[in-house]
Amino acid sequence: MVISTDTILLLFLVFCRIGAFIMVLPGFASAQVPMQFRLFIAIGISFALFPLVNNAYGSTLSADTASFQLKFIGFELLVGLGFGLLVRLFMSALLFLGEVITQMIGLSIIPSAGMDDVQPTTSISTLLQLAAIMIIFVTGMHTVLILGVADTYELIPVGQPVDMSALMTNLIDNAALGFYTVTQLGAPFFLYAVAMNMMAGLVNKLSPQIPVYFVTAPVLIFGGVLLLMWVSDGMLIMFVQTLGRAI
Repeated sequence: MVISTDTILLLFLVFCRIGAFIMVLPGFASAQVPMQFRLFIAIGISFALFPLVNNAYGSTLSADTASFQLKFIGFELLVGLGFGLLVRLFMSALLFLGEVITQMIGLSIIPSAGMDDVQPTTSISTLLQLAAIMIIFVTGMHTVLILGVADTYELIPVGQPVDMSALMTNLIDNAALGFYTVTQLGAPFFLYAVAMNMMAGLVNKLSPQIPVYFVTAPVLIFGGVLLLMWVSDGMLIMFVQTLGRAI
C-alpha cells in the first residue's frame, strides 16, 4: 500500500487541529499533566478521527506548494484553538467566581497554586476548578468535547479559511454566557456578604467600643464556608450543564 503525500498532509492537519484543541483544553492543558501524555492523547484522537476526515475530504485536499501547506496548517491551528478557548473561557469564569467568593467570605489572604497557570490564585478557585474538571471526566463530558471538535469538520472543512468575525463573535458570546452563569451561581454569596456587612455596620453603630472586625471576621469565614458546603454541589452541576449546552 502506497501512502501519498496528500494523505500524510491530511493526517498532519488533523493533528494540528486536535493538538491545538488539547493544548488549551482545561484538564489536559494543566502544568501538572506531562507534555508526553498530552502529545499521545492528541496523536490518539488524531488517528481515531483520520479515517472519517479522509473519507470526507481526502479526495478534495491538494497542496502542491509549501505556501498552501502552511496556509492549511494555520487554518487548522486557528480552528482548534478557537474551539478549545470556548471551554477555557468558561473555566476562566469559574475561576473568577472563586476569586469573588474568596473575598466575599474573608479568605482573600490565603494564596494557592493554580492548576493551569503559574500565577497564584485562591484556594476556593483551585477547589472549584478541580471539582468541575472531575465532574466533566466522571460524567463523560470529555467525550462530548472530543465529539464537538470532530463536528467542527462539518462547519469548517479541512483547508477552508476561517471566518474570524464569526469565530470572535462565538468566543465573545460564550464568554458572556459563562460570566453571566457564574454571576447567577454566586448570588447567594453576594447576598451573604451584603447581609454580614450591614449587620457589622449596625453593631458598630450601636456599640462603637466593640472591635467589629475581630468579632465578625470569624463569623464571616465560618458562615461562608458553611454556605459553600451547602450550595457547591448544585452550583457545580449547573455550571457543567451550562457548559454542555454551550458546546
